[in-house]
Amino acid sequence: MTAIGAEDRRQLTPLEMAQNAAAAVARYASHEATDPLGSYVAHTGQRGHDAAQLAGQMALVSIAEDLHYLVAIMTGRIEAEGEGPT
Repeated sequence: MTAIGAEDRRQLTPLEMAQNAAAAVARYASHEATDPLGSYVAHTGQRGHDAAQLAGQMALVSIAEDLHYLVAIMTGRIEAEGEGPT
């Protein structure tokens, strides 16, 4: 998956996907506050809930990747380089 409108075709990290989903939750909440009837018709509440769950799941994947990277360093399987997993 790549960022919508992105000029480079790199893969998004789970952390970036979690941040995008969290931003979507904020957009849905804003829409619900400014247009309650329109947001009800568009099922904004359900979409916000789904985006929040996705954000949490992707954040968990990001944490797991980071822990896997740290364990690999601590056990000597790899040497620390840069900022961690990509």
